[in-house]
Amino acid sequence: MAMKRLSFSLFLLPFLLLAFVYSLFFPGDFSILPSLAARCSNSMAAATPENATGPAVDLRVLLGVVTRAEMYERRALLRLAYALQPAPARAVVDVRFFVCSLAREEDAVLVSLEIIAHGDVVVLNCTENMDDGKTHSYFSSVPALFADAPYDYVGKVDDDSYYRLASLADTLRGKPRRDLYHGFPTPCHADPRSQFMSGMGYIVSWDVAAWVAETEALRGDVKGPEDEVFGRWLRRGGKGRNRYGEETRMYDYLDGGMREGVNCFRHALVADTVVVHKLKDRLKWARTLKFFNATQGLKPSKLYHLHLKPAKAPAIRLRLSIISLAPPNCTHLQFNSHQSLNHKESFFNRSSNDDDEDDDCVELELLPAMPPAKSSKHGFPKLSASSKALVLLPLLLLGFIYLFVYPKEFELQALMMSSCGPTTAAGAYTAAPRRLAGEPPASRKPDFRLLIGVLTRADNYERRHLLRMVYGLQLAAGDLTAHVDVRFVFCRLYKDDQRVLVPLEILRHGDIIVLDECEENLNGGKTYTFFSAAARLYADDPYDYVMKADDDIFLRLPRLLASLGAMPREDAYYGATIPCGSMDPFREYMSGMAYALSWDVVEWVATSDVPRNRTVGPEDRMTGQWLRLGGRGKNRFNAKPAMYDYPLPAPVDKCSHEFIPDTIAVHRLKDNPRWAETLKYFNFTNGLEPSKFYKIN
Repeated sequence: MAMKRLSFSLFLLPFLLLAFVYSLFFPGDFSILPSLAARCSNSMAAATPENATGPAVDLRVLLGVVTRAEMYERRALLRLAYALQPAPARAVVDVRFFVCSLAREEDAVLVSLEIIAHGDVVVLNCTENMDDGKTHSYFSSVPALFADAPYDYVGKVDDDSYYRLASLADTLRGKPRRDLYHGFPTPCHADPRSQFMSGMGYIVSWDVAAWVAETEALRGDVKGPEDEVFGRWLRRGGKGRNRYGEETRMYDYLDGGMREGVNCFRHALVADTVVVHKLKDRLKWARTLKFFNATQGLKPSKLYHLHLKPAKAPAIRLRLSIISLAPPNCTHLQFNSHQSLNHKESFFNRSSNDDDEDDDCVELELLPAMPPAKSSKHGFPKLSASSKALVLLPLLLLGFIYLFVYPKEFELQALMMSSCGPTTAAGAYTAAPRRLAGEPPASRKPDFRLLIGVLTRADNYERRHLLRMVYGLQLAAGDLTAHVDVRFVFCRLYKDDQRVLVPLEILRHGDIIVLDECEENLNGGKTYTFFSAAARLYADDPYDYVMKADDDIFLRLPRLLASLGAMPREDAYYGATIPCGSMDPFREYMSGMAYALSWDVVEWVATSDVPRNRTVGPEDRMTGQWLRLGGRGKNRFNAKPAMYDYPLPAPVDKCSHEFIPDTIAVHRLKDNPRWAETLKYFNFTNGLEPSKFYKIN
């Protein structure tokens, strides 16, 4: 009898272990594989798969992020944050950005660029404001804009709020589809008849939005805190009678570095969150996204080293970061497998401003059960062949499952991510050559291959967002005769927010190279590190040319390729000559705005002592010095006057002149007005089609 009990217990052990691991690490209804599959999506709209195969969609939600035109970096971050979330089951949640009329010319150009590239911006017919009618303009416009495909619910969201889309869909699914008003009731603990939903994010059913649009009396009652005004409309009109509050799952952000403490609307991050509000800066966003494992799909790569290696520990560990990204103090709890884990909840539910506790995180360690004391009378029973088979069968099954889910040394998500295709898709800004008329697909080989390394800094998020649109739209046009890859290059990450937000960019776009061999610098060897790293990283599939470019330059790729294509493929040095008044490419060196080296010269830079010992100084001048001392770059081409600095009203040198039609590159675009003027001159937003969603002059 004892033998049978032992065999049965051993038979169950692997299954119990498997259930424990999955329930501990993947508590969300065992949805890890669907979550991974959702990450294969390459578009923001696809994050909510309306046309995906599988269960029919039974819920459609519009989240309108009410923001301002100049919030370019915030919109770029929100696109990343929402696109990388797992898709809600059986639901469509569309995220759109709503701004008022574009008063500045630079916004007219750059927002048009966003619309062409992303198609997720709506321009309302209003003057920009916060508490003077913008919310009314939003709700009154939605029913007409989306009349052809009405949503079940319409939400108004601040741009410093982060919704968990799957949690939102789950909480809305069982609720009424009419006369609904959902959000965080405020003021806290007040009479419900006087409460309204906090402006962090509130949702109404479609019929309520339609009522707002058709009720003329509301147009004269728009001044005041917009969330309070909206609640007043519903009370007076007898609308929104199906009210639902999410008091514990919707809240303002809180961490240990803030003076504010816990209250009814502010507390530490929790797993079942619907929305977090007051994410006013990058660090708050990074800590929040890290808490929700937004970068969990990032895989090791030779293109970056972000110190994301899993902990090597003999025991099973769960590390829950509560506040800090790099917590200095940690409470370490050990549990024997004979012990109950139930009392851990009392630890997690502590108030985050508890004066007696200073910990930033919790570590749970599951220790093996202590072996029972040996009996002097009975030894370990000997198993029969059938008992051994019963024990081995589930163990083999467990091993098979883990090999299936973690095929590459048990790396999480390897299986599903491998089915997503290569990361160098359109999102990584790679262009294949155009086909000639009548050519079958994929029959034309590129004339040559060019890598453009945009040397920038990790903090320049907004600039990368702009450059991705500028180069992405050119590469997507399909009129290039060469293969072009655009990559953003910077030195190792040194801030906590960078260690989260940059991996988000890598996951979404796959276009970043992090040089682990250097600290961020301008003229302290970064260019040498880039060229030497490129020779190593792409040795198996070399380019014909490697170009170093600044992040304040606009390269017109068709013109660049036509010019560069006439160059020899060996010992080549291409750019705009310095000094500005010279047209002789052999006199000095090529301007640091952008210059290209042939692959053999790049390999020489990586292996020669000449550049290795001369890395400090103006980087473009140092490159010219390397080539002169090493007898390299004998095939030189000066692309002036087609490469030049932005036209100043009073030029300081001959490197700057007026825009010309055959421009290859414009340099010194230091701010958005200069970018907008340049893009407008070259008709870069001509592809913007008329639409009811915007009117841009």
